[in-house]
This record gives sequence, C-alpha cells and structure tokens, in this order.
Amino acid sequence: MTGVKLKRNKLKNLLKFLILFNLFSIPMYLIIILNVQFYALQLLTANLVSVTLNFSGVSSELNDLLISVPVRDGYFAGSIDWDCTGWKSVLAFFALVFATEAPIKKKLYGLIFVPMIYVINILRVSFVFYFVSAYDVNYFELIHSFLWSFGMILVVLFLWIIWLKYFKV
Repeated sequence: MTGVKLKRNKLKNLLKFLILFNLFSIPMYLIIILNVQFYALQLLTANLVSVTLNFSGVSSELNDLLISVPVRDGYFAGSIDWDCTGWKSVLAFFALVFATEAPIKKKLYGLIFVPMIYVINILRVSFVFYFVSAYDVNYFELIHSFLWSFGMILVVLFLWIIWLKYFKV
C-alpha cells in the first residue's frame, strides 16, 4: 500500500470512529435534554460516599442526598446531584469502546470497566468532601472543578487505552 493510500485509509478510519463516537453519544444528549435522572442511583452514590468518608475518618452525616462534613468553622454540606453519579463518564467510555473498530465480543468485554469507573467516581466525590473537611471550604470549587473536569476524563481515556491494549483491539 502506498503512503497516500495508507494515509487515506487512516483518515477514513478516524472519520468513521468520530462519526460512531458521536452517534453513541446521542443517549447522553437525550438524557440531558429530557432531564432524565435516576434518584436511586443518586441515593446509592450518596450512601457510598458517606460510608467511604466515615471509613476514612471524616465524620459525615447523610440526610437524603445531602452530605455534611465538619470544617473549621462548622459544617459544609453538599448535595449529590445527578452529575455526581458519574453517568456521563460511563456513557463516554461506552461510546469510546463501541465506536472503536473491534468485534462485538471484545466490545462487550469493555463493559467490565464500567463498575470500575463508578467506584473511581465514588472515590472522587469522597475525596472532594475529604479535602474540604481537611483543608477548608475555600478550595472546594478548585478541587471539584479540577477533579470533575479533568480527573474523570483522564480516567475514562486511561481505561479505554487499557481496554485497547489488553484486548488487543
């Protein structure tokens, strides 16, 4: 295959991947537009975060979806909303795996990473509360935004690369 044909083939595969990735991302946009939320998943997340905090030595109180932790001048409370469940990270990982050219069996093996993404997300949310309790509320927005925006994106990409390499896609 000549260099030009090889380059065209790579571009064609990249374009196919990007189109499929966007198609598999449609459910995420529909969930956002329709404002679909699963209270049970939010409650599960809140309970797991509270248990994780208490296990780590941070005394947390859980009231429905509201978690309170002690800070220097009282308490800090944060609500576990729909985005705290990590659902976007799970759907992004799903879209990456299913947009990749691979046999369906290998794609289905990629789903074993979904629970791992959820557990990492629980640790991420717990860490935000832990950090606020240990270092004060002033750092909440920085830690929350940094971990939310970049941390989970890196986790999803890292796990996708592991899937690509481990399953020899």
